[in-house]
Amino acid sequence: MTERRISYTVRDFAAIRQELIDYTRKYYPDLVANFNDASIFSVFLDLNAAVTDNLHFHIDRSIQETVLEFAQQRSSLYNIARTYGLKIPGNRPSVAVCDITINVPVAGDRPDLNYMGTIKAGSQFIGAGQTFENSTDIVFSSQYNSSGQPNQKVIPVLDENNRVKSYNITKREFLVNGITKVFKKVITPADVVPFLQIFLPERNVLNVTSIIQKDGINYQNVPSYSEFLSTTGRWYEVPALAESRVFVPYAGKTASQGIIPGVYIDTNNRYITEFTPENFMKITLGGANSTADQQLAQFAQTGVLPRLNDYQNNINLGLMPVANTTLFVQYRVGGGLESNVGVNVINTIGNINMVFAGETNPTQQANTLNSVSITNVTAAVGGSNPPSI
Repeated sequence: MTERRISYTVRDFAAIRQELIDYTRKYYPDLVANFNDASIFSVFLDLNAAVTDNLHFHIDRSIQETVLEFAQQRSSLYNIARTYGLKIPGNRPSVAVCDITINVPVAGDRPDLNYMGTIKAGSQFIGAGQTFENSTDIVFSSQYNSSGQPNQKVIPVLDENNRVKSYNITKREFLVNGITKVFKKVITPADVVPFLQIFLPERNVLNVTSIIQKDGINYQNVPSYSEFLSTTGRWYEVPALAESRVFVPYAGKTASQGIIPGVYIDTNNRYITEFTPENFMKITLGGANSTADQQLAQFAQTGVLPRLNDYQNNINLGLMPVANTTLFVQYRVGGGLESNVGVNVINTIGNINMVFAGETNPTQQANTLNSVSITNVTAAVGGSNPPSI
């Protein structure tokens, strides 16, 4: 017996309707004789052809969205990019070379080291409506920057008798566009799930700079900048959750000739970041709730054998967060094409944190702090928007 079917090659409404008419005439000639538009059978023909045409359309669109050359939806392109291993960037910040100057008093025949303070990383400088931050400490008492390159200029300031009354100390540093913010996430027992996802609340996130976890949930203030640099409770970003080794620079050590001193460590507290199609930053944590050492320690304390069903132990993909703790996510926002500004426009001091070493006079310390000035000797360049479709 010949298999009954209509042609698989027809896909539009008119052709499908005609195939149904031909099929009925061939196999049911005695059942239906009237095929004109006024007949009730014509209604059923139109309904079947319309539904089939609609299904073909959505099948074609679904297949189209899986092929790079024909995909049109942003979410489809993101999924294809992830399949190919591409990490889609968000906003990119601009970078400017700036001269930051302070005025310090004289101590003998040289500048007074007690007033050659340090502007801590994360201090803000403003120009053309854009905010810039220093990503490393600016140490005025040092002749070098954090990369080990000389960047200090000392200029004496003379009085009317040509005597040195003070010194202008200038440091040439890189400033990066953006503002540092902190997002707090309280971890409840319901949040202790494999691969917990945390979405930051803003679209123009540049990157996550640090995540720390602290015991307890009743924190009113955010941690200090130094706490985010500490290794206590620290979570580390990795390219993939299966990678457990991260590089940690030595604190207080200066790079030399492009070499950054530090050490590779193994960590289970790791996370990955990626942008969603809507340009929100998504953070994904690990998938295990305990290590083998933690299970052995619990057995040693209680004497009760661990129940394997109680543990999510894919430790190769990192740990989940612990319940009744608080995660603090330090991240930066800004960037984009609008962050590219011209020369000599970054000239306003914003919120800066400057510390002094040694004994200082409060009045002179305030004078030094108020003397801070800045100008960008190069244009701020490199800022860009996320990729278009």
